[in-house]
Amino acid sequence: MMVKRYAMTEDFKTREKYGFQPVSLGDVSYEFFSIFWIVGRPALCDRLGIDMTADDDPLFLNFQGKREKWISHYVIQFFKHTLGLKINTTTIRALVEMEAKRLCREGLLTEHDRESIANVSGHSYISTVRDYYLLEDRDADRRRSAILFERLRQSRFGASVTTALSTQSGVSPVIQSEAPILSMERLEHEEHNHLLLPTEVEASVDIVPTNVFEGTAIRWGANHPHVTVVGARSIPWSEAEKDYIGMIVEEEKAARDGVIPQNICAIIRRRAHEDVNAHAIFHGHHTLDSARIRSGYEAYTRREDKRMKM
Repeated sequence: MMVKRYAMTEDFKTREKYGFQPVSLGDVSYEFFSIFWIVGRPALCDRLGIDMTADDDPLFLNFQGKREKWISHYVIQFFKHTLGLKINTTTIRALVEMEAKRLCREGLLTEHDRESIANVSGHSYISTVRDYYLLEDRDADRRRSAILFERLRQSRFGASVTTALSTQSGVSPVIQSEAPILSMERLEHEEHNHLLLPTEVEASVDIVPTNVFEGTAIRWGANHPHVTVVGARSIPWSEAEKDYIGMIVEEEKAARDGVIPQNICAIIRRRAHEDVNAHAIFHGHHTLDSARIRSGYEAYTRREDKRMKM
């Protein structure tokens, strides 16, 4: 640990899944650990008159010279007394995983990068992370529905209603007659980057009444085993969906000398919308946005990893 700044351990709760757990030290933690190892631990052993130099002796000791089993308790107490926050080691792992997902979504991390972080964390699907992902999905639904409802309203009443209401209230009309069309490609791009808000839609976009729910009026999932399931928290990805995603991944890799593009999930979603043969394969819930396609992409990669290990 002192030489390499990391060590591998087999003594942790999720050992059956991960086998070994790396324990690494950053610059600050290395400095404090050095003080503990060189000064603190030897002083405690001297005071108690015990010899703790064998390789299998516990590293962290309590004041009675026994193995300290509740190190995470000190993390909780630190944040409670210094910042007034209720944070434990599980919360920290969840924050790391959520930040990794955000960076991956923005193309700053690859899927393999994110998987490495999850493996080191050892808790990739803790409840805090699942709740955060669900919250993200619902927030994406909210932003998207606000845009589509505005398009629907304009297709039904036209810009004259907005103009009349704005004029009566003394506010200048917000719909610009020469504004660009809100295409699904732009909608997906803006939604993916969290840039398009409902107020921005009114300020900058001329809502086109034709083809109101472009891309969503498709009859999805005719062959999906869970086609009748709606409103569920999650819907399993079928093998046919994974096969289709794998086909797109391999085609895109072949076109790029074996490199998977950063926006692979957006590509899969676009091609699924454009390919009439894919409509019966994919459940409609799975094609709403690129974040949901990413869940299918991850299911596909997990399946392929298992096959490689067989």
